[in-house]
Amino acid sequence: MYYILPSHNIPITLVSDIIVLLAVDPKASIDDICSFTGFSQSYVKSGINIAKMLNLIDPDIVDRYQVNIEAVNLLGKTPNEETKISVIRKYIQRYEPFITFIQFCLNDDSIVDSARKVYTLYKFQGKDFNFLKDLFVTWGTMTNIFNEKSGKLILAEEINSTYRRYITEDLLLNDDMAIRIHIADRLGDEVFTFMLPAEIEDIVNAFKSYKNDQRNALDSGGRAFEDFLRRISDKIGINVTSKSGIVEVINALYNNKDATGKLDNKVHYKQNAIGGAIGNIRNMSGHGLDPKTLERWDLTSQSALAYLEILLSTIRSIYMFVEKGVYTF
Repeated sequence: MYYILPSHNIPITLVSDIIVLLAVDPKASIDDICSFTGFSQSYVKSGINIAKMLNLIDPDIVDRYQVNIEAVNLLGKTPNEETKISVIRKYIQRYEPFITFIQFCLNDDSIVDSARKVYTLYKFQGKDFNFLKDLFVTWGTMTNIFNEKSGKLILAEEINSTYRRYITEDLLLNDDMAIRIHIADRLGDEVFTFMLPAEIEDIVNAFKSYKNDQRNALDSGGRAFEDFLRRISDKIGINVTSKSGIVEVINALYNNKDATGKLDNKVHYKQNAIGGAIGNIRNMSGHGLDPKTLERWDLTSQSALAYLEILLSTIRSIYMFVEKGVYTF
């Protein structure tokens, strides 16, 4: 992710206009963009910076502007104000520091303290945490994600009601923002920060689909869990490239041996058992017949939701055990 702050806090609709132009002319000059948008060079440069933060422009390509094709398709060539805001909101909700900021606020930190923590946690460059606070408040209020009152953050009612009530079985979990807040809440800020955006996206997709597509929910959640296990293995120097699937990867962590051949478990035996169960449940989502019984598993929404909640708890448990030696679940 891109953590360099812009020089100005700009309207998010400017970011949409920049993307619309760059989709047609990826080598447009700053003057061209100024002419198209009607804003100054400093504002346009800040808009490009924010687009890089939100992965709307690839920050690693320097000879041209490589814009996000999904965003281009969503915006079209002549978006109205509502479309501009709704499309940018989609990417703001995917921006991990923004979700962490909201989570700190919901856990009773002030907006100022939350911004300071996020600025430090993600090692932002440029400006200071007060600017980051103003930037995030602008994003949240312009997209109707939250309001700010007396230094406190107040979630939009439709998000808050989903976030607070989502666990009830009859509620379709289709609010993207509420899901992300819930994931961050369950993992905690340190573990949430460790997760890759692709892993978070898989878990979000799993929660969105648990009610109507249990196989997709199990497979998406399981994929995120396996990717997490592979990264935590690599982080502590265990090669699992030859391992296939969750069960083999977590067994490698549990059955690890040191240089002398002595058993050196990197996860607790209970975590190994739970992880193995997560792997086996994921395998139930396969569309073929069970290889031993030649039967096809029938999956329920209740089981899919329970699977995802256990998966989040297990990710946090393994991270805390590996990184800090803490026993928690």
